[in-house]
Amino acid sequence: MLGVVACRLMIEKEDRITELEQAMERATEATLDKDRLLEVIQGDKTALSRAIAQNKELKNQLAELQNSFVKMVCTATYLITESCYVDCV
Repeated sequence: MLGVVACRLMIEKEDRITELEQAMERATEATLDKDRLLEVIQGDKTALSRAIAQNKELKNQLAELQNSFVKMVCTATYLITESCYVDCV
């Protein structure tokens, strides 16, 4: 009778060891998944930072172009007005 009880306890212990090994394996996989996700997030963060910096630079370039265009239009308007004034005089 004692042998049967000892055998049952041994089987239960082996089952428990198997369960714990499986739990440890799942935890390891979850950690790896978390690490991969953190790498992806960091890469996205870096790309976003670059895109924001590039966007700021493009906005500055656009402002410069707009200012140059306004100056060009003003100069053209002035020259046309002067030309009309000379023609009229």
